[in-house]
Amino acid sequence: MRITAFVIALQLSFAGIASAQEWEEYVSLQDGFKINFPGKPTVTERTWTSQMNYTLPMRVYSADKGRERYSLSVVDYSGIEQQGIGGYIYMRTDKPPFNDKRVRQALSMAIDRKAIRDALSKGEGVPDQALFVGLTGISRQVKDLGAASKYWDYNPAEAKKLLDAAGASNLTFDWNHADAAVYTQTYVDTASLTQAQWKQIGITANDKQAPYAQYISTTYQGNYEGIGHSPRAVPTFLDGLYEQFYWSADGKRARINLSYVNDPDLNKLLDKQRGQFDLEERKKTFAQIEDVVAEQQYQIYYSTDTRTYFWNPDITNYRPTGFFPYTHLMKAWRER
Repeated sequence: MRITAFVIALQLSFAGIASAQEWEEYVSLQDGFKINFPGKPTVTERTWTSQMNYTLPMRVYSADKGRERYSLSVVDYSGIEQQGIGGYIYMRTDKPPFNDKRVRQALSMAIDRKAIRDALSKGEGVPDQALFVGLTGISRQVKDLGAASKYWDYNPAEAKKLLDAAGASNLTFDWNHADAAVYTQTYVDTASLTQAQWKQIGITANDKQAPYAQYISTTYQGNYEGIGHSPRAVPTFLDGLYEQFYWSADGKRARINLSYVNDPDLNKLLDKQRGQFDLEERKKTFAQIEDVVAEQQYQIYYSTDTRTYFWNPDITNYRPTGFFPYTHLMKAWRER
């Protein structure tokens, strides 16, 4: 569902009390609000830097009355509205058949992401990857990942060839996931649709659905066989890649390395980016990490989606977040 998100901030400075009879109603069809101003406001185009350092277009509506100034600023988030929480598949890459990258690549190519978007989100979203594509200026879109971008294309014939080459035709394994109580029915439907698509090339995924508390304390802790499925939280920090893919020299799996990835070359890159404080240099390392993870398909990503939040108009500075628990308040207050 596509809904333009914007933040409205109201700033008033005045030296005295204006007569209410001198105010008039102003309606902005462009930005979708209605407010009383002391005369027709002047509209100025500016930019605004968000808490996450996105530069966004802003329009300032202002009107003067003597020594008094009234202004309203509208920040338009629609340019980054592809951000949100999409899902991904993780698997036991330390065990057959998922220790063969051809199997992982085949599973990805056997998913019709567009059909799933059309069925569940009215077509909203774009293909996602390990480094969330909404991190503008840092990550790359899937189409820009070079030769490995083909693994996001729906190509069941090529997927079947990869499985045959890996000696893994007619696979059967468990698909572990939570029920709809917390992650919603769309999350469960994503699993069902993917399982049906895989069935078309001879893959049988046995659906293992568990109550959220059971899933989060077992499967999401790495205690599972086959594959697992999770919605995606968008971290507000760039070290999320480390948590997903790192394996330490003393044999310890990173907190959410749920695919049991132990790739020496990837480990070196993950260590390297942790020590880079120059963002431009770190972005080069991110690109190398993206290349490795895209080719290996250690985790299989679906598409972005849009999360839309609504709050009372008298709540100021509300900041929804794309990271768990998604909807907490950060420095919000009520205007009276």
